[in-house]
Order: sequence, then C-alpha cells, then structure tokens
Amino acid sequence: MDTSDFKDLDEVFGDEPARQRRERSQIEFPYTDAGQAMALAQTLYAEGGGSAEREQLAAWMDQSVSGGTFRSRVSAAMMFGFILSERGHVQITDLGRNVADESRRPAALAEAFLHVPLFKAMFERYKGYALPPAAAIERQMVELGVPLRQKERARQTFQRSAEVCGYIDGTSGRFVRPATHERP
Repeated sequence: MDTSDFKDLDEVFGDEPARQRRERSQIEFPYTDAGQAMALAQTLYAEGGGSAEREQLAAWMDQSVSGGTFRSRVSAAMMFGFILSERGHVQITDLGRNVADESRRPAALAEAFLHVPLFKAMFERYKGYALPPAAAIERQMVELGVPLRQKERARQTFQRSAEVCGYIDGTSGRFVRPATHERP
C-alpha cells in the first residue's frame, strides 16, 4: 500500500497531515509568563543566594524537579535572561539579581521582555499602537513562526508578560516600552 494515499485522505477529511501535527516553533517563546519566571529568580536569590542545584530549587518552590511546571518555569527564566542552567545547576544572572531587587525590578523586567525573540518581534511590529484583538495577534504570531497549535498559548503568555513587564500603558492602552527610573 502506498502511504501517499493517507496524505490524500487527510486532505479529504480535513485532518492535519502528520508533519503539521509535529510542527516545531520557528521562533522562541516561553510557555510561562514573566511573572512566574521572576518568581523563580526571586526564590533562587532568596533561598540559595543565587545558586542551587535543580533539586534544591524545585524543593524551595514546592515542585517536582521532573514536573512540567518546574521545567517550564526554568526554561522561561532562562529565556527572559534571569538564570543560567547547566548540568543540573542553576545560577542567577545579573538581570535575575536586578529583578529580585525591588528598586531595580521595573528596568529589569523591561529589559527581560525583549530577551524573548517572539516578544521582541511583536514589539517591533506594534510598538506605539494598541494591541489588536486576540485573533489578529495570533495570526501575526503564526506568520512569525509559532505553530498553529501553540498560537493561543503563545498569545496568552505574551499578553500576560507584557502586562507584568509594564509594556501596556495604563493610560492609553498602547504597547510601549515602559519608562523606568532606578532608585539609588
């Protein structure tokens, strides 16, 4: 039997071909928002002074080291630039220290938001304007390389992170880099 027949059946029945079901993102984005990534960095700094084994950090966060939630938060914290993780050891970065410091947090969050390739691309596209409706944001994300099956999750994480990092202006609702003033 020729397997190309199955591809045609997928098209007839409206099913996604197997290659689309397994599509990988062409642009990096976290599955966890900046607020949760920040909480991980704060825990690492407060409990371990900025350095710990993954097992220690997971215990401090009351999570399983092999669990999806913990792995997603570690991945997001790395993507935002708060931590480095190698061979089971987690180390806070300067940006992570700054986000743990309340007086430096706004500037650190503003910088961290743009560390994420998808978020930076969206900022370049919409800076200065109010964000469009959810469906339009998701279409733009798909054009940037987010798989169809992940577009909603990507949008939710993007919007929540934009709020946490101060990129949605409270007065106008426009998508702008926040003004940050570090206190001495």
